[in-house]
Amino acid sequence: MDYGAEKYIPRDSHELIRYVHTKTARHIKFAPDFFVADKRNRRRVYLLEYKCTQTPLYSRSRIARIQGQSGRPDLDWSEIGQMEAEACDNYMALAAMGIHVVVLNYCAYHRRLLVCDFIEKVKPLHRDHVTLPTTSGSRTPFINFDLSALRALEEFLVEAHEFEMKDIKAFCDAARTRLLRELPVKHHPNSPLYRE
Repeated sequence: MDYGAEKYIPRDSHELIRYVHTKTARHIKFAPDFFVADKRNRRRVYLLEYKCTQTPLYSRSRIARIQGQSGRPDLDWSEIGQMEAEACDNYMALAAMGIHVVVLNYCAYHRRLLVCDFIEKVKPLHRDHVTLPTTSGSRTPFINFDLSALRALEEFLVEAHEFEMKDIKAFCDAARTRLLRELPVKHHPNSPLYRE
């Protein structure tokens, strides 16, 4: 079911709080996109946020800093996800109140493409502190986290909703194929992997 701000708050109203950084404004701007209610077990109710990342990190110094902060020297760019910091903070605050929040993350450069798990499994490894807009984008502060700490979508559906793997595998495979076709990896122009 639709739930988030994008569905219900008019654009001009959203603009009023775009650069307001209070907890209340953060909650309004970053309310999760949907809520899920499991028809087979009505106690399984949670908020669901969908995130998409197409552009991996490319700076070796940033990757090395994240490796050092995480204590994972083997952590490479293909395992590092990102999310808006205020969004993550809002979901963590909701979880701290006992509200279940699940993040479904499509990452075009990750080996599993679709990971899904409770927000508590998202462990921030690095946090940006950029707050001013620039000509190249909003420069929204973000956090980096270890994608391998989250379950694959199939694992989440089997373990959290008791689906049979045979009943969902084809659906998940089709979703990954379509997402990768429509939302491919986009390397940054400064990345050594960038191709025009």
